[in-house]
Amino acid sequence: MRDPHPLALLMFASGVAAVLDPRQGNPMDAGGDNSTPTLAELIGSFLAAGLRSTDNLLLGLKEFVADDLLQRRIRREVATRKHPVPGWLLRLDQVRPDRAVESTHVLGDGDNVFVGVQLPGKREITLIAYIDHNLGTIVKDAFVLNQSLDETIEVWRRLDQGATTLRELTLADARARIEPAIEQAALMFPPFESETWPMVRPLTEWVTGMMPDGGAGYERPEWSEDALDQLKDDFCASEWGAVLDDEDHRSLLGDFLWFATDYGPGDPLRWSPVAVEMILEDWIPRKIVADVDYLASAPDLLRALIRYSHSVRGVPEELTLQTLAAVDASEPEYQKVIRTPRHQGALALLERIGALGAIGHEIGDRADAEDQSLEELLLSRLASQVGGPDALDRLDVIPLPDEPLAVAGLPADIVDRVQAVCALVDGCAAALFDTQFRTAARRVLTRAAASDPAIFRRQGKPGTAAAAICWIVGKANGSFDPDRLRVQDMMDHFGLKGSPTQRATSFVAALGLDWHHGRRLLRDPTLLTSDKRGGIVTQRDQYRDRLAREL
Repeated sequence: MRDPHPLALLMFASGVAAVLDPRQGNPMDAGGDNSTPTLAELIGSFLAAGLRSTDNLLLGLKEFVADDLLQRRIRREVATRKHPVPGWLLRLDQVRPDRAVESTHVLGDGDNVFVGVQLPGKREITLIAYIDHNLGTIVKDAFVLNQSLDETIEVWRRLDQGATTLRELTLADARARIEPAIEQAALMFPPFESETWPMVRPLTEWVTGMMPDGGAGYERPEWSEDALDQLKDDFCASEWGAVLDDEDHRSLLGDFLWFATDYGPGDPLRWSPVAVEMILEDWIPRKIVADVDYLASAPDLLRALIRYSHSVRGVPEELTLQTLAAVDASEPEYQKVIRTPRHQGALALLERIGALGAIGHEIGDRADAEDQSLEELLLSRLASQVGGPDALDRLDVIPLPDEPLAVAGLPADIVDRVQAVCALVDGCAAALFDTQFRTAARRVLTRAAASDPAIFRRQGKPGTAAAAICWIVGKANGSFDPDRLRVQDMMDHFGLKGSPTQRATSFVAALGLDWHHGRRLLRDPTLLTSDKRGGIVTQRDQYRDRLAREL
């Protein structure tokens, strides 16, 4: 009441109404909790109390009840007591939402709907509702700021850095998006909670209820069977999918497209870190009944599909890298889970909400539980990074030496160009990386030149070639990190725009490598820094120790 801005009391009143909202209850609790009063009962006790503080709260609470008679009773009884009341509380009928803006993320995980609201006394607030599409187009979070919509959007643009697109919405369209998403969220258990949600739900419903009807809500994309078949063919004909064009991979691809069109935002050509976690950590292990060998190839196929899809959609490289990193992060647990007896389908859902015990179902042994163990799979993955099991056995952590560019044996007509590219590579290594990186980059450069001299006889800028070499070495060594050193930082060093991947393709081919799966492997320890090899050695020893204990 003492806060100079109305938002403090409105938020408190909204929180009280939210606590008593029956939608917060557990749907599995058939008896319910009779000890909790209804909002109408609490309002009745406040009316009986007749205190100044509860009367002020009642004037806020009345906006969050749908009973017109109860609203009139609150106004009538509070007025008779003549307690001092902030003027704005008596003029809540003047509250009006006046403008809406939608923020859409390029990967399609969800949208933010911003609503500017005019309060009495020329005060303004902004309601922000986050609508998550991955979980069924639900309001997953919302909060209110005591600043205008223009001020909020200005701050948003500074923090967003171009990852989302802003567009004006009519108030009717904003209502058509928010209201169904609140209703859908209320059906989920356990409910999503944050510092402000669902505390702000009554206030959100109050504001949206003032908006016009008849707006356009979300329209889910429709994909016909013919369109999905064509998408499969296009992917398998692409540079990313051609090496995976066989019966099993096409079948698994169909499962991916089923997930992408029936769940999330409904676009099979947009993949985000959240979608990756959902499909690998929950959906495939729970929904797809198949042997381990079939399921084990899912992460590599997903990497290729992400590369293809983001290329078609024009998704920025940094977002693609973050999505691929999510595959790397989820794969170990995924590979473990698919080798573990587990509930699937409806039983998995019952288990998740704690209702499985009631039907006494036990997990049976999987017939294929003795297939390749997780440790064996992970050791084979490590071996592929360094050229095979023998190379993995011999792997050391000695730093790469500081060595000069080896141009001996290269065709004379390309030496000058190779040296020009090397000078730029060296400058980037000195500015952003280290001596070991420089040595690895020089080796990649000379090996590519020796294998395919024609690369250096074509017209092209030395800076583009140098950026491609640095990108290859950086990706193979894990040198890029969105929070520390981005690919774009390296491109900025060379004064280049866009992505180096297209130019890097010719160098990768000259080295005899196939990077279409999304796994950036040089398969040669002499091109890996000591930090990278040290990480592989640590993992190698851990997996071997675990394997020995299992035996």
